Amino acid sequence: GVHNRHLQLGDEDKALEACEYVLYDLMPVMDPKNVLNSCEMLLPIIYIYKTRGEENRMKNLFQKYVINNHNQYFKEKSSPCEPVFKPLMMLLSICHDPKGFPNLTDAVEWLVGEENGVASDFLDSIYTKLCWSMFSLCAELCLRVAKVLLDANTDQRNAETLILKGLKLSKDAEKKMVNSKGTVTLPIAYALHQPVYAELRELGATLGVASTDDFCPSHSPSEHDSTSSSIADPKNLPSSYLRKGGSSDGSHSSLSRLSIGSRGSAGDTITPSTATMTRFESERAESGTTSNSSGASLDLDRTSV
Repeated sequence: GVHNRHLQLGDEDKALEACEYVLYDLMPVMDPKNVLNSCEMLLPIIYIYKTRGEENRMKNLFQKYVINNHNQYFKEKSSPCEPVFKPLMMLLSICHDPKGFPNLTDAVEWLVGEENGVASDFLDSIYTKLCWSMFSLCAELCLRVAKVLLDANTDQRNAETLILKGLKLSKDAEKKMVNSKGTVTLPIAYALHQPVYAELRELGATLGVASTDDFCPSHSPSEHDSTSSSIADPKNLPSSYLRKGGSSDGSHSSLSRLSIGSRGSAGDTITPSTATMTRFESERAESGTTSNSSGASLDLDRTSV
């Protein structure tokens, strides 16, 4: 997609403009029954924005264009994107407000279930090639919930269970990103996965529930690794993903190669209209002041996997 190419070229402003074009000009005119396509279009935008303080806004948009349409048109049928719903919405919620994460007890009870939140290996392979492993997504959710429990010093047993679950998912996810020679074959998916896996290994070793040797990376340390990285922060993407002369702080990082339906050369620019950017700024302001007040709340019963 054009927004991804702009990121790879180091032009974050144009990349974000292209994202807004998708959100305001393309999504409203898409067939609401094409839920899978809507999901695939939104996912790369979600993980671009989720580290930029836009988690709640992304949650509301995914609810509107994917979950609500799925519930309206396919509530009696399954969809390849349905296993993503609950873990993604929970991840966006806890990223937005860790201390105010709703229904923590119920969320922990569900998440400690071995298969809950875990996509099939086949589906994970597809999403990994689209640059965001669902195993990695669930592993990050396990990590963040475990950290909330540990910070509150209330439930170390379940925190340890979640750390181990996240480690297993991360190890399985990495097998799809690194070949038998130890070469990273899917660098964008790996860049999102590696900081989560590194922090899970470090926390597991600190708690004494897992040796770092038990969950060691399947390749030799390289510029791709940074055990001190914060969770899935685009600033931690390797410098090789930045354009020549790009910012050394990673602000011009590349996060995705997933096509969103736009076509054109790498130099193409999609610029939203003034009205589009006005709506964008208005929604950002509203989202920033209403942390969990959206009427489009997640129905956990209808989206459970």
